[in-house]
Amino acid sequence: MPFHPPFIEKFKAGDLIYGLSEARINYFDKNPHFRDAKDHFNENRCPPIVIDDYLIPAELEHKNRLEKCLKKKRYDDLEEKNDHLDMIKKFEAKHKFVNANINDYKKYEKDFFTHLRNDNKYRNVTERHRKYNISIIGRKCKGGLSWVNTSNSELTQDIHVHFILDGIDIKRIAKKDDKNITGKELRWIFRHRNHPKVIKKVQFWENGRPTFPPWEGLNQPVWNSYVRHLEEKERLYEEKCEYLFRLFNIL
Repeated sequence: MPFHPPFIEKFKAGDLIYGLSEARINYFDKNPHFRDAKDHFNENRCPPIVIDDYLIPAELEHKNRLEKCLKKKRYDDLEEKNDHLDMIKKFEAKHKFVNANINDYKKYEKDFFTHLRNDNKYRNVTERHRKYNISIIGRKCKGGLSWVNTSNSELTQDIHVHFILDGIDIKRIAKKDDKNITGKELRWIFRHRNHPKVIKKVQFWENGRPTFPPWEGLNQPVWNSYVRHLEEKERLYEEKCEYLFRLFNIL
């Protein structure tokens, strides 16, 4: 039971790893529990072990725009040009992974995208001509958690999520002061913390070891403000539904 002992103490091929990029790399390189993850990652095996490797239309279109920009634009700002080059290199590395595993990758991609299309919250992730920004990428990452932890797909049945907490400011995330993607992912798990599959499939890690969820123990009080935020959001939603119900009954 990943939320509580006995914990999952080892990455296995097919699992997904979440957390800050630097922390994930550190676990790949130095944590013996993730030795198989390092081999899996370095040898470009499928399925992907980070959600980043599932390329959505917004990312592919952004890559094409950057390439056109590099060909046509005269850069006065060298730093901007280098940023564009670095981003293109990252996309090309992901393309290399996809091409090396095209048949297996497409099988998982199709399953993932089907799950996204069937959920109103994530449907636009699979659509073309969407702006490339933190919002759409955050939706992809949360959609990945939803796919692995809530779908009935045979492909995801044995996949677990290893969420690395190292380097994360839990207090800022719980207060929604931290707007980065990792914060969005962790808040998604918190919102779904009572889902039986989430309880069984998400294993948290910190300081190189499996651990309890970050809303238990000493960190429990810092989540109170986020709980109040969720309650207020639900109250406003119920009021809106009630208003619309009355309005349509009047009409």
